[in-house]
Amino acid sequence: MAKGRKWVLLKHFDGFPQRTDLEIQEFDIPEVKDGEVLITTAVLTVDPYMRGWTMSAKIGDTMFGEIVGKVTASKDPAIKVGDYAQAYVGWVTHAVVNGKQTQRIPELPEGVPLTLTVGTLGMPGGFRVMEDPTERYLYRFDFIDKIVRGESLQL
Repeated sequence: MAKGRKWVLLKHFDGFPQRTDLEIQEFDIPEVKDGEVLITTAVLTVDPYMRGWTMSAKIGDTMFGEIVGKVTASKDPAIKVGDYAQAYVGWVTHAVVNGKQTQRIPELPEGVPLTLTVGTLGMPGGFRVMEDPTERYLYRFDFIDKIVRGESLQL
């Protein structure tokens, strides 16, 4: 069986996080079942709110966070192998996720790094890039605006 790695909380942070607060452990990557996808992590979140999460987490829990990665296996007709997707599964190298619990990342414009999907275009920026068959939208809880090719949007 293929192996993945995960970052596990060994000790609650006291001041600045230390290498000894987390440990990398191997795990068996489960088989992909109908409706699921396997995401191989390309980037993961490191956000200030995570410090608060660690205070209530149990020792041995996988470090909480979001990943964005390439879909390397899929049994979900809406998400294809080679697509990029995001999921809140913690700090793991590989995640088998129900396709309905992940978000497909549309192809980014040339020059836009994938890392922006966990920053400005991700949860910290309060935005998500969505795609329907004909158009792309940028949205926030209280803000919806259609982006038109050739126009600029100032934030």
